[in-house]
Amino acid sequence: MKRELLYLYNICKRKNHQRVLRHVALTLFEMETLGILGKNDSSLLSLCELLSGQDQADTGTFWYDGQKVSFKNMMEARQKGIYLIQKESALFSNLTVAENIGGIHSFAGPDFFVSRRKLQRRMMEFLEENEIPISLNSRIGEMSSFERCQVEIARAIYNHAKIVIFYQVGREFSTEELDIFRLWLIKLKEMDISVIYMDTSVSNLMAAADRMAIITAGKVAGVMDRKDYDSQMIQSILMKKRENPTIELHKPRRNDLVFCAKQLHVSGTQLYLDLEIHKGEIAGVYADSQTALALFEAMEGERAMEGRLWVKNRWMDARKWKMPSRYGVGCVSYAQGNDLNFPDLSVYENLMIRSYRDHTRMGFLNWRILRFIADENAHAWRISTNQTIMELQQTDHLRNIMFPLLSWAAARPGLLVLSTVLETSDEVEKNYLYQLLNVCRQRGIAVLYCMNREQEAMEICDKVYDPQGLLRYGK
Repeated sequence: MKRELLYLYNICKRKNHQRVLRHVALTLFEMETLGILGKNDSSLLSLCELLSGQDQADTGTFWYDGQKVSFKNMMEARQKGIYLIQKESALFSNLTVAENIGGIHSFAGPDFFVSRRKLQRRMMEFLEENEIPISLNSRIGEMSSFERCQVEIARAIYNHAKIVIFYQVGREFSTEELDIFRLWLIKLKEMDISVIYMDTSVSNLMAAADRMAIITAGKVAGVMDRKDYDSQMIQSILMKKRENPTIELHKPRRNDLVFCAKQLHVSGTQLYLDLEIHKGEIAGVYADSQTALALFEAMEGERAMEGRLWVKNRWMDARKWKMPSRYGVGCVSYAQGNDLNFPDLSVYENLMIRSYRDHTRMGFLNWRILRFIADENAHAWRISTNQTIMELQQTDHLRNIMFPLLSWAAARPGLLVLSTVLETSDEVEKNYLYQLLNVCRQRGIAVLYCMNREQEAMEICDKVYDPQGLLRYGK
């Protein structure tokens, strides 16, 4: 699977007392052309301004190249490699092509007093190297809109762009120019440059995009791959006449249901899932490693989801899922255990500190139960809860998993979500972790395990969901 380059989560924006963007979640991968289709220009324009740094969102988070960012202006976005190309050209009409492409870049760098001959030679080498058919001495004011668009693309390439955003570009192009423009989009991907193509024209986007996101009333109404494109379906989504059947959200029959999901989709993956988890049940979702990790991050509230969730005896929109502890849901992974232990303190003191950090806001922590569970499991492992962390002989993996599992067993949440918990080659450690999961089962805690190992799916889970059909033994 390709790496995520850009990721928007829960983006909201108001303009003139109207909500133009509502909980928008989008993902852009490396070497991809993402088409964004809108019913009107206001939502597309607002999203374009946010991506290019012209405006900031009211709420939501913006990840770029693995880091959370917030652009104050277009210059910051360009320094990060995000370039915007619009219908209205941002070039200087009275300057030549060479001066527009390389002149501004040179004046901002160490060669402030660059000679025209040196600039001409540098631009000629750049155009020949990238096979860009543009005349360097032509003035921008004498060029057509398509030629100016080519110059802006060349300028983005010259300045090492990572993402190029096209907003409402191509409407005034001829049929031949449109074909050349689509070849440009392919060439940008070959140069490891991702493309966001925003337009209200269905035909332009269908011919150019690898994936298409449809925005209606400020919300993302759907995201489709190229193989799923259907003009009638797209038009029906735009007109809010979607033919897919609605989800019947009736109250579950069984009273011991803890968590239920209907048509759950995790942003940035192909995962679509329906699941039910009951009290004291261990359910596994078996998928490839990246999809399993994405599902765990979504349950943590770090990644956007779509669909409907049944939790705390009511249905809710999955896009509003944040702070799982609010709904009595705990999340444990190996990575969370790093740097959270105090080597000079005892096992029980470490458990108390961790429990206080993680569970006091939930209001269901019981210190006496924590002590009892810790002593019982420590006895099974032949250690004392009064020992310090430095005195323990266990590996880092076991310590990082043992403490959060014991503290959650005492806290008794409704659902416990796990990831990379049992990924150890030591069978003794794995058996001990199985015992801890059985403690959770005995206390009526439901467990959702996001896994990518078939052995764990067969040994520990009461039932396994296999949305990708990867298990040898069937779904």
